Amino acid sequence: MRFAFFILVPSLILISASLASAQLNDTAALVAANVSDSNSSAPAAIPLNITVSLNKDKFYPGEKMKIRGEVMRGNESDIDGEAWIMLEHGYNIKFTNGKFGIDLQLDNATKSGKREMDIEVTDSENNKGAVKKEFYVIAVPARIDIYLNNNSFSPGGMINASAVLLDQVGDPISGEEMVMTLYDARGGAVIDRRPASNLVYGLPRGAMPGEWWVYAYSNDIKERRFFKVEEYPKVEYSLKSGKLIIKNVGNVPYNKPVSITFSGSGLAVTEIKDVDIGVGKGESFNLAAPDGNYRVYVTTNGYEEKFEGITLTGGAVGAKQILPNNGAFIFTCIAAAIALLAVLMRFYGKGKKKNSKQAMTALPVMKK
Repeated sequence: MRFAFFILVPSLILISASLASAQLNDTAALVAANVSDSNSSAPAAIPLNITVSLNKDKFYPGEKMKIRGEVMRGNESDIDGEAWIMLEHGYNIKFTNGKFGIDLQLDNATKSGKREMDIEVTDSENNKGAVKKEFYVIAVPARIDIYLNNNSFSPGGMINASAVLLDQVGDPISGEEMVMTLYDARGGAVIDRRPASNLVYGLPRGAMPGEWWVYAYSNDIKERRFFKVEEYPKVEYSLKSGKLIIKNVGNVPYNKPVSITFSGSGLAVTEIKDVDIGVGKGESFNLAAPDGNYRVYVTTNGYEEKFEGITLTGGAVGAKQILPNNGAFIFTCIAAAIALLAVLMRFYGKGKKKNSKQAMTALPVMKK
């Protein structure tokens, strides 16, 4: 009896497991069949066709844009849903009967050139569609940038300036005429370029110190860029036949002491001269010393120049300034005064004779 029990229990367990497995397989098959039936009954998605129109093709920054659109599902237009428009910002609007529209204003800082917007739509049955629409934003001149290779120049330096017309977002605008003018510290035009986008000028050694500027003009926009021309105190020396010439080649009056040293024939003598030389002008000195050959050193403002083998005569050592010859100027002034006096006397004489004739005409005729 006990033996039969041990045989019967395992058999019952195997039978129960087989029944449970069969029931599980039947449930899985039923679920799969239901899913299959559900998928086969769901309608297929239909892509939506979108047509978009704008009130025009080209827009200025800040201008209003009118966007209109139509949505079709196959041949069906009587549909509702939502449209998402991505321009500079995102806009969500509803559409009914297959139509939508919105008026948007472009930002004043909209980038110029060819642009596009993205439009996506979804109808009430979750069908979707998307399209891109191109348009053009016009570049509006907003400012001029002037570039300089330096902010300060010494006479003899090279000025290199360029000007660029920029639009509403700071992008360069090409093809527009630019006028550039260089002005000196007095406000006088030095160079005028029409048209030009760059200007190159070599400052002469006598260029006036002070504040200069570059002026640029285009599309009713004006701009100036200032820079400084430095003071340039500079003299040059020449010595020939005992005559020393000191010339101001700088851009400011030169009024620094000049040291002249004579060396040779057993002498070493230095003489200091105070000079006041205008821009572009010069002063001359006759050098004298006991007969012989000398080395002459001319020094001023830390700059020294040496002249070798200079033959000098005259006895006493020294440098005597040669004053300007004003005789010709005085003679010219006297001649002009005499000519003016002669003209006045001539007109005075004609007027006197005319008055005399008029007086004789007015005398009464004596009757005999």
